[in-house]
Amino acid sequence: MSYEWFLARRYLQSRRGRTAVSVITAISTAGVALGVASLIIALSIVQGFSREIRSKIIGFGSHIQVAHYNPDEPIVEARALESALLRIDGIERMSPFIARQGLIHAGGNAVEGVQIKGIAPETDVSFLRRELHDGRFAFEADTSGRPGVVIGRTLADELGLSVGSDVTLFAYRGGGSPSTLSPPAIEPARIAGIYASGMAEFDGSQIYVDLPTARTLFGFGPSAVSGFELMLTDLNRADQVASAIDSTLGYPYRPITIFEQYHNLFSWVELQQSLIPIVLVLIVLVATFNLIGMLLMVVLEKTREVGILKAMGASRGGIARVFLAEGMVIGLVGTALGNGLALALCELQLRYRLLPLPADIYYMDRVPILIAPMNFIVVSLVTLGLCALATLVPSLVAGRIQPVRAIRFA
Repeated sequence: MSYEWFLARRYLQSRRGRTAVSVITAISTAGVALGVASLIIALSIVQGFSREIRSKIIGFGSHIQVAHYNPDEPIVEARALESALLRIDGIERMSPFIARQGLIHAGGNAVEGVQIKGIAPETDVSFLRRELHDGRFAFEADTSGRPGVVIGRTLADELGLSVGSDVTLFAYRGGGSPSTLSPPAIEPARIAGIYASGMAEFDGSQIYVDLPTARTLFGFGPSAVSGFELMLTDLNRADQVASAIDSTLGYPYRPITIFEQYHNLFSWVELQQSLIPIVLVLIVLVATFNLIGMLLMVVLEKTREVGILKAMGASRGGIARVFLAEGMVIGLVGTALGNGLALALCELQLRYRLLPLPADIYYMDRVPILIAPMNFIVVSLVTLGLCALATLVPSLVAGRIQPVRAIRFA
């Protein structure tokens, strides 16, 4: 063992015992560990938010919607439009839909405004099947001829509904608005399933029926739809595929990407991601200055010993390597502890959901976590690199100590 590593190990220990780590070393190591853990957890939360928001928003819709420029105007030639879309490269699958505003009545004065969406269960691209909280994803009529309806858990709680409950759907035809003179269409139905996505805005406003029921409610023709929902082979090519659809179909059809449809939500996620580098820089600076201060204190405390070593023939580089080794040991131990702490806290949140969130504000009911190995690797490498840089100043200061002055005045 070289004397540099031997002295570094001794300086990391307290004077009273070889096995007890000094308080100052423990504080510095804890500072590095907390900095590493904070970095990893912050990245995991932000990436978890981004993944959760994207998956849930896309889960309720599709990568691209193709509809009429006038949202109240149905697409009558649905089969011709479907054939034209199938010829466009990049589209993996598609499903027709009908979407209009309406009311759901649950008896008494329990009435709520909702968006009624008619889908084709056999081609539906949403994630409703995976998010069912109770009941079945089914729309067939019961023995009384009432079609099935799938609603969100938030809406079910507000109206006091459960699977099997009787409801009545109201829908205005024509312009889809109560301002029209035509009386509303009325459709008795029953609750077939209740979904729970964790996004209160959707769970409290979206209800689903099959296409025949939606056509009956809104007075659509036997093959008319509001549009088509498209899933792409690559979501990153959404803008390119939308441009191809626009140039191929032209007016009166309008393609809308998921990023355009929910621009505010995606902008919110991007804003969060843009703030993370600032937070990370501050955390790194705090940990770095903590390590520099600790090593400078050790240099001042060991000035007499350094002077004796230099008088005995130790080189300036050798003295510098003693404190460089000391800083790197603290960096390695702190990084390892920080990785372990971050992993443990992330696993606890994933398993026990210790940190809940108000779903009506954050679109999810708990803090999301995405454990990505690359976050651990990058943060560890950056931390070790900064620790190496942080030890340079104290190491150079120690190497410049004059042995005569150190021994005389220490």
